[in-house]
Amino acid sequence: MDDMLFANIYIKYGGSLDDLAIYVKSKFNIGDVNPSGKEQHRDGLNVGAGEYYCFELLGLELNLVVNQGEVLEEEYSEYQYYLYIKQLTEIEDEIFSGVIQLMAEVLKSNGILLAIELCK
Repeated sequence: MDDMLFANIYIKYGGSLDDLAIYVKSKFNIGDVNPSGKEQHRDGLNVGAGEYYCFELLGLELNLVVNQGEVLEEEYSEYQYYLYIKQLTEIEDEIFSGVIQLMAEVLKSNGILLAIELCK
């Protein structure tokens, strides 16, 4: 499972982290409770601005973070936020890539400027 793909969807968004989390949940039809029972709104001293969101969807974990501090992605510094997406269950690379593209298209079709990075 160490060589599974993961992805970052970098997001340009002028609002707050809380507002973006509400927006993402509505666009991806994410409920208020994760299937695992893990909290969605979390404190992370070394994650972005000290707080982040973690959503579970389709066997994926979506971490919505502020692109600064310990998790700053230098080459994408013009994007205020990103979704770090990892697999909770192993799926084929092509399927994972397709899901990431679909998620990006949903955001783009709603006016969000973004960039995608797929990694192993």
